[in-house]
Amino acid sequence: MGWRNTVLGEDENPCQHPNPGKYCPDCGLLMQLPRFQADDIFGSSPETWQEKSFRRTLFGLILHPGPAIRTYLFQNRSYLVKPATYLLLAITFRVWVDHLVSGTETCAATDGFCQMWAEEGTSLRFVQIGMFALVYRMGFRKAGLNLWEYGVGFSYIIAQSSIIAGVLSLLLAFADPVVAALAVFAVQSLYMILATIQFLQIRGRGPVLGAVLLGAVTVTFYLALIVALGEVWLDDAAPAEAAASPPAPAVAAPPQ
Repeated sequence: MGWRNTVLGEDENPCQHPNPGKYCPDCGLLMQLPRFQADDIFGSSPETWQEKSFRRTLFGLILHPGPAIRTYLFQNRSYLVKPATYLLLAITFRVWVDHLVSGTETCAATDGFCQMWAEEGTSLRFVQIGMFALVYRMGFRKAGLNLWEYGVGFSYIIAQSSIIAGVLSLLLAFADPVVAALAVFAVQSLYMILATIQFLQIRGRGPVLGAVLLGAVTVTFYLALIVALGEVWLDDAAPAEAAASPPAPAVAAPPQ
């Protein structure tokens, strides 16, 4: 199975870290990691991208997202690409796909949501991550994660769901737009649910149902928020467009 490990970015014979201690005596890996901080969110050297962590991130977040994220948080901070870096890459890919599929289509003058998403899509993704992290932190306190660790987990999950949605949009580019949009939304939502359950190690029918309902409520509030922000966006954009437009030419009054 060497070819599979090569594709997925996994080590052929990974170290099992048999002896406890601050550092593994066999591979030198730091075993007693500090809790995740804000400074750990950004970064990733080019050497890391050229090695195996990018492939481990891409395929690991598809095949086993929960264990991959927890390995990054609690065992090896080089196991995945840094969360903010991967999120920005995923957003870039999704924007490229949207432009490729939609072609020269532009937002309607009265569609504040579309205009705001086109201009501030990255910022809205960070808002989405923050909302999910805060809501699930309050709903699943027994998971033993701090707010930054929740944010990291949902950064990876939302980034990977964006990549999955982009790939599906390409595959369904010639399908009916409504059917394609519904299919992308369904697969994206299913991935986020399953990945969240894995990440938080939720067990039992009741807690799983609670996690699903909590996700649905969070998505509803998020959509309501950005729709409201879209209306504000239109109200703010209208005076600016009026001020930027050239004045109408003066028309002489008709002779009496």
